[in-house]
Amino acid sequence: MAYDSSKQEISLSGSVSVPDVQAALKTNENRVFQLGTHQNINMWSLFKPIRDTRPAIRLDQNGNYAVTQLDSVLVPALDGMQVRAQGCCGINIVQHNHPTELADLSLTQWDWMYIRPTGKYTIEGKTATQDKWTPVRLGDFRGYKHNAESPFETLTIPEVLPLNGNVVIDTVFNLSPNGTNGVGTMGTATANAPRSILISDLSTNGFALKDAKLGLVLIKDDGSGKITKETPYRMCTCDSVSGGKIHFPFKSFAATEFPNGAYAIAFLTNATSIADSLLLNTLWKYILHPGCDITKVRFGSATEASGLSISISTTKFGKIWSYSIKISVSATGKAQTLSNGYMYLLLNGKRVVGPKIFLASKTFLPGESQNYYGTFTATDVAGVANADNITMWEMNVHSNVAGNIERKGSFRIQNNVESGLILPDLP
Repeated sequence: MAYDSSKQEISLSGSVSVPDVQAALKTNENRVFQLGTHQNINMWSLFKPIRDTRPAIRLDQNGNYAVTQLDSVLVPALDGMQVRAQGCCGINIVQHNHPTELADLSLTQWDWMYIRPTGKYTIEGKTATQDKWTPVRLGDFRGYKHNAESPFETLTIPEVLPLNGNVVIDTVFNLSPNGTNGVGTMGTATANAPRSILISDLSTNGFALKDAKLGLVLIKDDGSGKITKETPYRMCTCDSVSGGKIHFPFKSFAATEFPNGAYAIAFLTNATSIADSLLLNTLWKYILHPGCDITKVRFGSATEASGLSISISTTKFGKIWSYSIKISVSATGKAQTLSNGYMYLLLNGKRVVGPKIFLASKTFLPGESQNYYGTFTATDVAGVANADNITMWEMNVHSNVAGNIERKGSFRIQNNVESGLILPDLP
């Protein structure tokens, strides 16, 4: 049997049988045409049935036919895709000429689609001529790997972006840019190579994706429900990757610039670099990043954008000033390390006591929260003139995602325990 269940792959050499393909696709289907167009076929396998008019394709022992063969074959003009689709490992990769086209589903619905064989089929009552048949060849399953992996990392765009323009999106793995072209931010060779498609295998119309730069475009939601080339947008390419975080150096956003939010889309481009301030270049091409969904975003403070929330409750009882701090990261926020958390007492707006550390360093994961408690006593304020008049406090903490965070508030002056102010998560 040509199928190896332990590797979930079919041998590159020898004949391929229907039972081999059934086992690989995990199906009881026994019709060759249905197997060759089956929904369970993994598009990221380098070897699989592809749309080609030739009745048979010869393979060498290493299967090196895949890219050169498919790059030279145009998709037959049967379903209206031939103008936009040129085969590339059996996948439809579309170049767009304008960044707003990336949000137009009428243009992008074919992007990154696996183009299956068609067989001898009919469109609008007319049978295709024989030179347009794309037969299903059982032999195309030689080398098929059912657990092949996409070469593109999954990217996660946060739903709140910071008004300061310091946009960061997450990857699943801790990647580093590969040289200056940013390939490392898009993907790496997988554990299942060489049977999985690699970025180095992919190109379209002379654009090798291994040379692409990763970009992010923010397209304004103007409330019309339509996106055209006239729709305002901002875009730039990434400039750094660290610890699974990809940084995009946008300039700051005005609070009124995207009142209804924006559509954030990751893309691959042939541009060497795109700065937020550059005008559109007609030579630039844009390809949807297949590992990232179009995300509707809004804009807020850096702290809000990271999902970090800090609330503080304070009391004053005699010469004891007490505080309770709750720090949490939303389930949809960013994992982040908080460090150097300090509390101060203020008199007439000036720091007179402190710093008193309440947090040295802690990494908060999405959905995690922690309470911190502390007090200042008469001993702490010894030597401070008019210490009884201390009515203000200040908190400082540093986030590796949101930067330095400051909170200020007042104690209530009562000779009994009484809750102080609980401040919202202000910028």
